[in-house]
Amino acid sequence: MAKEHWLVEYSRKVNNSFDGSEVYFLENPAENALLNDLEHYPHAFVLACCMDRQVSSDRAWRIPCIIRNLCDEFTVDELSSIPLEEYHRIFRENS
Repeated sequence: MAKEHWLVEYSRKVNNSFDGSEVYFLENPAENALLNDLEHYPHAFVLACCMDRQVSSDRAWRIPCIIRNLCDEFTVDELSSIPLEEYHRIFRENS
């Protein structure tokens, strides 16, 4: 059996009542699924948390989903290879 990602393991320790069910961040099921998939995309959750500053929570939680739709694989390696200018363009066009 594969070891759980540290973020999933940590969330279980922090919230003893966690039963593995989905947390509803957004109404869109596909976007919600991405944010709940801590095993494969913990960085989507972390990115949304970082974006949740002085914007509505819906906008903050939707940002990883917008970026995911623009990427081929949505891995940390792929995200780090995108030039900063491209991120500026993405945020300008989706502000």
